[in-house]
Amino acid sequence: MAVKKCNKCKAEFKQAFRVRHLALHNAQKQWVFLCKGCTLEVKDNNVHYQYGGTWKG
Repeated sequence: MAVKKCNKCKAEFKQAFRVRHLALHNAQKQWVFLCKGCTLEVKDNNVHYQYGGTWKG
């Protein structure tokens, strides 16, 4: 089974979430993959947060 590395905590996961959570990501139309824990952390009260789908290995 494939794994992805979380862009924030750098751990490897079998499931990741494609998100934008910084103004820079939106400006550059750049997506990053985050684990569930990091996604919940950056999502809270973040006007730049945008969900782009779930990746499953």
